[in-house]
Amino acid sequence: MNGTPAKQEAERPTSVLIVEDEWMVAWDLERSLKEMGYQVIATVDSSAEALRVAAEQRPDVALMDIRINGDVDGITTAIALSERHGVPVVYLTAYTDDLTLARAVRTRAYGYVVKPFTSREVRSAIEVARHKHAADMKVARSERWLSTTLRSIGDAVVACDPDHRVQFMNRVAEALTGWKEADARGRLVDDVVQIRAGDAARSPLREALAERAPRNLPPGARLVPRGGQGFREIDDSAAPIEHQGEVLGAVLCFRDVTEQRRLQRQAEAADRLASLGLMAATVGHEINNPLAIMQSNMVFLSAGLDRVDAAVYQGELDPELASHVEEMVELVDEVRVGTERIRQVVTDLNVFGRPASEQRTLVDPREVLQWALRVTANQVRQRGRIDADLQPTGLVVGSEVWLGQVFVNLLVNAVHALPAGSEVRNEIRVWCGTAADGRALVSVSDNGRGLAPEEQARVFTPSFAARGRGPGSGLGLPISHTLVTALGGEIRVKSAPDQGTTFEVLLPVAPPEADPLDAAGPLGPPNGP
Repeated sequence: MNGTPAKQEAERPTSVLIVEDEWMVAWDLERSLKEMGYQVIATVDSSAEALRVAAEQRPDVALMDIRINGDVDGITTAIALSERHGVPVVYLTAYTDDLTLARAVRTRAYGYVVKPFTSREVRSAIEVARHKHAADMKVARSERWLSTTLRSIGDAVVACDPDHRVQFMNRVAEALTGWKEADARGRLVDDVVQIRAGDAARSPLREALAERAPRNLPPGARLVPRGGQGFREIDDSAAPIEHQGEVLGAVLCFRDVTEQRRLQRQAEAADRLASLGLMAATVGHEINNPLAIMQSNMVFLSAGLDRVDAAVYQGELDPELASHVEEMVELVDEVRVGTERIRQVVTDLNVFGRPASEQRTLVDPREVLQWALRVTANQVRQRGRIDADLQPTGLVVGSEVWLGQVFVNLLVNAVHALPAGSEVRNEIRVWCGTAADGRALVSVSDNGRGLAPEEQARVFTPSFAARGRGPGSGLGLPISHTLVTALGGEIRVKSAPDQGTTFEVLLPVAPPEADPLDAAGPLGPPNGP
């Protein structure tokens, strides 16, 4: 072994390309360089020859006369050597006029030796050029590595200078902001990275620069992309870029957490529903026992009052009792209605305590929807009209009873959303078919008052009470959310004030290999899940 490549490189003599059109100067320079231990790979007198040799042998240094043969001078050739082949150039020339020097300086040459020169001057210029070029290459490699790293990471990165102007963006930042780095460079960072928290605009980069300290993105930060259409929820932080006490700018790192936040909100809602389920299992049991006694006693008391009423009618008792008996019958009826409503509340609450592992079969959502339309037809007719368009959806793996309750809940909810006294205008539109992603889709729409954004955010929570009227426990929507989620589906709401409301139920279609013989028989009226 002759050592590592780095050691071999260090031991190899420096290779030099001489570009000189005066043959005596070139010959003397070549001889001197060889005596000093340098390797002269070629001596040429034109730009074309210099570029050819550089492409083939890649010299460590080129000694370049500014005036050479041909139409292209040494300065233009030096630029080509540097840009195409990365060869550092040291000028050898007798021309020291201001114009020539200015042109030479703009080429970022690594040395400038004026003729006549000594061997020591040439040697010093070559060594300085080699070491400075090596240092520049090391910095360039480091910059490329850093730039490539920043462009390759999964988070968005935007850097600005102290004047708040964009200097760097990686690909993720381009995708999220809608700005290409070439278009954004030099623009004010607030024009490119528009962040809002609540109703206020925020600029973490400006804050980091002003305070010379890291700044986290505010809670609920949203990125408004170029054009202002839509937004993405983002998270992370900005920090100043400092070197030896000098602030060079600031860098903002952020990532898209829109989907993560959506799943988090769903998980929180599921946790709340699960907690309610645990409570419902206990409370329902405690309520049902005394409720059963009350209902039994109301039946017995009602029968007794009927007999008393008959006796009064037949003249067997004092007629003055008739009015009191009639009042008691009305009170008993009211108590019976109240206890029945309590029983329904408990039944609805028990849904939250039921496991999601009920027996599943192949179900046709269209057939279940047809049944739900039949059982709610009377309620719909009392408040408005219905427009149904039922297309095939494909079978889903689920429970007819569960889906039946979901569809009934949505239809009843739509009825309650319609204003009384507007029966001619009131309408409920029902549609089922296949969604764009292949799932079975059932939608129930009304042209009622609609929901405000803050109501939509909590419409599936048990505390939601926007309806505020009509019979039932008010748990229809959260129960529907629980059941649809347990079946692996999704329920969504679309609404706007005075624009009506649409609820969409999306369910995964059963795979083709599913056994249709597992499907349930004719649908019967569900008694609750």
